[in-house]
Amino acid sequence: MLIGGRTGRDGIHGATFSSDVITDKHGDEFSHAVQIGNAITEKKMLDVILQARDCGPLYNAITDCGAGGYPAPLVKWGSHTGATVELDKVPLKYDGLKYAEIWISEAQERIVLSVAPENVARILELAAAEDVEATDIGVFDGSGKLTLLYQGQNVGCMDMEFIHDGLPSPIRQAVWQEPVLPKATVAEPTDYAQTLSQLLAMPTLASKHWIIRQYDHEVQG
Repeated sequence: MLIGGRTGRDGIHGATFSSDVITDKHGDEFSHAVQIGNAITEKKMLDVILQARDCGPLYNAITDCGAGGYPAPLVKWGSHTGATVELDKVPLKYDGLKYAEIWISEAQERIVLSVAPENVARILELAAAEDVEATDIGVFDGSGKLTLLYQGQNVGCMDMEFIHDGLPSPIRQAVWQEPVLPKATVAEPTDYAQTLSQLLAMPTLASKHWIIRQYDHEVQG
């Protein structure tokens, strides 16, 4: 089952972008790789997931659609069973997406759950109560294959064994070179109280109470 934000072109090749050497050209070449999140959707999705957890849990496995998109959880979980995914059931942000774009779009605000058939209705009920979209997009079918369906057409079919073990892992030789590190010099503080105050005033260390209060008590009432 899929729960959370809708799928768009944003986030495609996000993992490729983040693993590459960043240059001044990346802003133009990989602008599509940046996920466009929705904090409200993420918060409501989290509430549903926590409720589903406390009710049993109602799911057997859970993973976001971050690096790799939908293949990340579905290909991994279905490695020993096989899986059929109906890509046209995935809720979209807008029309015009190709099935390949739907399949590889990445976002942490979309979560895939492995849910037993008898728990699907309860998950949908919890999601509706929190105004979060939840969709049954496929099944682990015991075929040993990954099958992708789109608008009634079979658009992809591969053996899970080939996906996981078809390409031998490369063996590379590496030579370790001991790095030469400059000696750190740290001046002894003359006023510990002032130093502590300066540290606590840094945005990374300061209290986040003010923004947390705004989000929990003002956003959407």
